[in-house]
Amino acid sequence: MFQRYPQTNGAAQSPSAAPRRKRLATHLSPKQRSGKANIEKILFLIITVWAAACFFFLSENVSDDDAALNKVILKKDGDTIASDAALRRTQQLDKKKKHKESVILRPASSIDAVASALLNLARLSSMELRYIFENDEWKGNFEKKNFKKKDPFRLSDLERGECPFAETMTLDWLPPSLSSDASTLFRHRNDNDNNNNSDAKKRKVAIWYEHLSKAGGTSMCNLANSNMAKSEVPNYYCMPSEPKKIDARVGQWDNNKLKLYIDQNKKYIVSNEWEPFPLERLAMRPDAAAAAENHNDDDDPWLIFVTTIRHPLNRIISAWKFWGQLHFKGEVKPTLAQFIQRREDGARRDFNKPQGLGKGGIKNAGDNFLAMVGRPNFALWKFSGGTMPLPMGNENGLVPWGDIESEWLDSFVTAVKTLCQFDLMIPMELLSTTHETTKDMGVGPLHDVLGWNHFEKSHVVPSGSVVNNNAKESDLTSDQYDVLWDKNRLDMVIYYWSRAVYLTKIHCADSLVVGV
Repeated sequence: MFQRYPQTNGAAQSPSAAPRRKRLATHLSPKQRSGKANIEKILFLIITVWAAACFFFLSENVSDDDAALNKVILKKDGDTIASDAALRRTQQLDKKKKHKESVILRPASSIDAVASALLNLARLSSMELRYIFENDEWKGNFEKKNFKKKDPFRLSDLERGECPFAETMTLDWLPPSLSSDASTLFRHRNDNDNNNNSDAKKRKVAIWYEHLSKAGGTSMCNLANSNMAKSEVPNYYCMPSEPKKIDARVGQWDNNKLKLYIDQNKKYIVSNEWEPFPLERLAMRPDAAAAAENHNDDDDPWLIFVTTIRHPLNRIISAWKFWGQLHFKGEVKPTLAQFIQRREDGARRDFNKPQGLGKGGIKNAGDNFLAMVGRPNFALWKFSGGTMPLPMGNENGLVPWGDIESEWLDSFVTAVKTLCQFDLMIPMELLSTTHETTKDMGVGPLHDVLGWNHFEKSHVVPSGSVVNNNAKESDLTSDQYDVLWDKNRLDMVIYYWSRAVYLTKIHCADSLVVGV
């Protein structure tokens, strides 16, 4: 007999329908149940991979440094996705990005402020400076416990290509912005539309390149030849010539003679190697010229000031290998220590006016035009207008350099203020690494200031081959290296400052306040 099942919602049901459905649901074979489970796992895996791909795609918009923070976190068994954590991290990155975009970096209020900031570094001991900038081990009798290692430039971060300044601030060591008027005219001097620009037609603009011996001068002149018309560049290492003088020693000219040379010869780069920088040249800056009395606003040439600065000790090693070895004409080549001492002795004998500066050009110079190339604090001698003194002697020899601040203070401040008025202060080691080109378009300060796009010849040597000039790997003993570092301590401050200024203008460009 059949059992009658109660009707539901007034509809009749087959007596066997419900049991049959139940049997189908509960009496699947093991193989069937396993297949169903596999299908569910495959579906879950597809959903998981799809979700992970979505999060990965979104994370592509995050900077490389922070991308790791936005990775999708999967549980160990792969069952769930920590979407809440990923969302929180995305929000953190967005907040960080907005914060970075809101950071404003201001340069120092004046060049006096820059000089004051660098004086604080110049007053540190050599050991303290080496500990900060070169990560040297602390040694000697200096007291370490109260010294905090703090690099005001954040140079290690800048060297990695980062802008390390996360808060709006004034960088009291960063020179104030300069007028770009001369740069604009120079970059567009040959444009066709300048035919309608009366200022561009009348006013000539030239590069004054202050050449520190063995600090990239040949490379810089080769770049000029690659980016300027041949007729615009003096033939002999960018140095002006005169009859019977292949190098007319432009550092000894007055401004009027230089203006006449630029106007008549249409040479738009001049290089000064042997003389210290003539401070009167700064009067040929656009802002200085505009402020001067009785200037001819339409006709007087303007100058763009450029220099390259090298690690001081490596520059000295290079000078020794070039003049003390490769081009030394004596029978017995001097050792590195002998070369350094001879150069310092020569500088001491020749420290007069004009200082180390042959009166009639190289061929018939009555003095030693190489006298200063190996002297201590060569860069400061250059940019102080030749006033940076040598250490004073006493009955026991030379006093430790830098112990008597009154000896170097005024010259140091003058040199810093001079460099603050240079349009480009390029660390030589970065000359060939920070202006890569893409589709023949220059990138970086050389392009921005000079409009140069071709950098294939950014590292060349005047003669011989490229050699290792690292002072730490030289023939100097540890004690000799320490003495040489100490004697050039003030140049070291200038060198590391120049690196910080150059890299900050590259890596923090989006945050820097520009304009005069």
